[in-house]
Amino acid sequence: MADPNMLRSSNGLSRSPQTSNHSPDHLNDPNNNNNKDSDKKKEKQMKKYSKFDPKEEFPDVFKDVEARYLKFEHVPDYKIRKIKKNPKIFDDSWGPYDVQFPDDQYSSFICGRSISTYPHIPGKDKRDGDPICDSFQVQLLEDNVVLAVICDGCNWGDRPKDASNKAKEGMLNYMRSHIHEMSDARDVGHVLLRALSYCHSKICEGFTDVWDAGTTTLYGGMLFRLKELDAEHNEQWAWVSVSIGDCKCFHYSATQGTLTEITEGNRQNVHDARDCGGRLGPYVGDGEPDLRNVFVYYTMCSENDTILLLSDGVHDNLDPQTLGMTPRQLDSSLDYTEWKDIPPELEPLASSLKTRHMQNFLIRDLILGGEDQVKMRNKVLAFMKTDDDSMSPLNITSRIMKHCLAVTASGRQWMVNFTEISYLSLENLKEIFPEFF
Repeated sequence: MADPNMLRSSNGLSRSPQTSNHSPDHLNDPNNNNNKDSDKKKEKQMKKYSKFDPKEEFPDVFKDVEARYLKFEHVPDYKIRKIKKNPKIFDDSWGPYDVQFPDDQYSSFICGRSISTYPHIPGKDKRDGDPICDSFQVQLLEDNVVLAVICDGCNWGDRPKDASNKAKEGMLNYMRSHIHEMSDARDVGHVLLRALSYCHSKICEGFTDVWDAGTTTLYGGMLFRLKELDAEHNEQWAWVSVSIGDCKCFHYSATQGTLTEITEGNRQNVHDARDCGGRLGPYVGDGEPDLRNVFVYYTMCSENDTILLLSDGVHDNLDPQTLGMTPRQLDSSLDYTEWKDIPPELEPLASSLKTRHMQNFLIRDLILGGEDQVKMRNKVLAFMKTDDDSMSPLNITSRIMKHCLAVTASGRQWMVNFTEISYLSLENLKEIFPEFF
């Protein structure tokens, strides 16, 4: 399945993102003291977040406040603009794509779309891989707040589809109901982690046997204004997000013309793309979620920046390993013909090189539309003196989807052909050996 989801900031920062994007290794390095609180401040923060937890009826999947705090202590405590309790929803876009409501999936600031890259095999009632287990939702709230989440149900069928949708709805409902309690960016990180516990409880809710519930990955976050203006008296904005599993997020800076993966390193198994690393829903122990790769991120954004949220159905089609490149073809420093042969000490390098490859392809061919397209577009715009809408969320999403469908076309055709060959062979066997049928 493929599910890209995008938002564009309509206002924002002029300040460059000094510490805006962190890799998970950097975030969780116990020897990095730059973003750590002093013991006294940490004790004060722990006390704050211990009291911050409301009397909720669902269990904390992180077991205790300190374990959860260590996940978001690197987020700066920048003060945020006051947000009303129960803010109004000005725009609400969600998917999978519904052909009856095509306009619900995009506006001038948002575009989200879920498709299937599997074929409809002749003779079958439905397409292989159905139902689509990816889901997304973006809400534009008053006070200039944006909530966005993308989920990817693990495996096929109704169970992962239901888990994906329950987690999506749970994340947004929890964030909205606690949004007025947030006074700084670190509070946002804390509430996002509490929301994961809520999402897990909603996935498992109503099952006599918890193992009957499905599982899903999730990436979600909140875009908001900071209280402090920059040196030029412009508003400042931040995107604080949480990830469990292997959905990815990229930030395109319009002023700098650069693309950065916010979630770099969240897919920790470079040998096996099938290992998502973590998930909500019953998976370990007595029905607890897999928390191996839970990370909280913060990113500074500027006016006209774009944030892309991608499930693995999209970013797998950008991954050099999935596209058939060998490690050696990717970079001469990886002198191997098979990805499985890369030793553990080179796995971080391999992951970093994969990210660079994905970023370069995304920005060159899918965000900007290719060098030839950029040159032609600039000539047309200069002649017609009109605005450029080719960088709109709708157009970028369309280019990404077109790429995914092109990459997977031969695989779809093979599945159809293989099914037809198998069917013909079976019919031949019936004619030759009727006694066995």
